[in-house]
Amino acid sequence: MEKNEFIKKVTPFFVERGFKTLTVDEIGREFSMSKKTIYNMFSSKKEIVGLSFDHVLDKYNHFFKFSSEHSDNAVEAFFTLLCLINSYFPYDKQRLNLRQMEYYYRKLFDEKMASAQELAKAMFTKFCTKGRLQGLVREDFNLESQAHLFSVLYIHLLSTNYLNPNENYDRTIMDNIEISIRGVLTMKGFEAFEIAKETSKSINYKNIILDNCL
Repeated sequence: MEKNEFIKKVTPFFVERGFKTLTVDEIGREFSMSKKTIYNMFSSKKEIVGLSFDHVLDKYNHFFKFSSEHSDNAVEAFFTLLCLINSYFPYDKQRLNLRQMEYYYRKLFDEKMASAQELAKAMFTKFCTKGRLQGLVREDFNLESQAHLFSVLYIHLLSTNYLNPNENYDRTIMDNIEISIRGVLTMKGFEAFEIAKETSKSINYKNIILDNCL
């Protein structure tokens, strides 16, 4: 098995189990590979974790491109993006993985969070830029500052210790992200957002990911 193929196949197991919880021994059993063979491909488990996280970010880029190409407007595209992300990597599992990475691979965590924040910032910027052209996003705010605030909020929500453990993480995080998005919308944008939100209730995003090989 080639390195890239290995990372592609192992990433869903990390998503489900956690970057620390899933051991190299378990990975070996799953793929019928010896620990020695795995470590001939990679220098350490830390390298596997880092490459798996990079694969997740690549997935998000594919989701962004797909949602942009298959949506009627920027608001629908961004809402679809969030739903695709949460279907592939539910927010509660994102928190589990990020908390484990932060505790056990701190230097790697700092590096990957910087990359994730830049990606979130770039996606929010593209969403607002297109939304402004469509009359869905307000013109009266500094886009660079708002994109930075959005990216900081997104990363903080996924890695914070301060969420109530009894709450539904997915719902809590999605609610906070929605509040941030609503803050930049025009009235026309609000209407598009409500339509996208209502429409999403009847869509199986996991099937979209599978059917389109995302």
